[in-house]
Amino acid sequence: MWKAAITELLATAFYVLTLTTIITSILDSNVVEPKLLVPLAIFLILFLFLMMTVPLSGGHMSPVLTFIAALRGLITLARAAIYVLAQCAASLALATVTGRAGYRGVGLNPAKCLGPALLQGDRLWDGHWVAGLGPFLLALLIMVTLCTYQRRVQIWKKKRSMIF
Repeated sequence: MWKAAITELLATAFYVLTLTTIITSILDSNVVEPKLLVPLAIFLILFLFLMMTVPLSGGHMSPVLTFIAALRGLITLARAAIYVLAQCAASLALATVTGRAGYRGVGLNPAKCLGPALLQGDRLWDGHWVAGLGPFLLALLIMVTLCTYQRRVQIWKKKRSMIF
């Protein structure tokens, strides 16, 4: 389990560093329309990191994805807690080591902006609860919806098989 946790820590750190560096350089460049380059860069980076980390730890690299895996029963709560701790530590260490507290938005990865929010404080920290709580509530809502839908489909199939 510790090898997987270290994999999550390093993968999250390098993923956030690579992503932040590339997006910052694209947005700060003289390219007239960087709108197509940003999602393409995110896709390529995420694809490469997933190819490397899925066999080792599941390739979560985000507390939200770890939370979803724990809700689905794919990993234990203890493993999920260790992964989330590693992911948040990676963000904090990265923001501390690089000395850059760039804040380019959180997306669905609250760990990405935890380090900058802790270092800069003030308005970033004041609004960080939204970035932290929002994706988790969304994941919980999706899980409840999926479970309800799956139960209804099973009931419908059962009733249908009784008719025929």
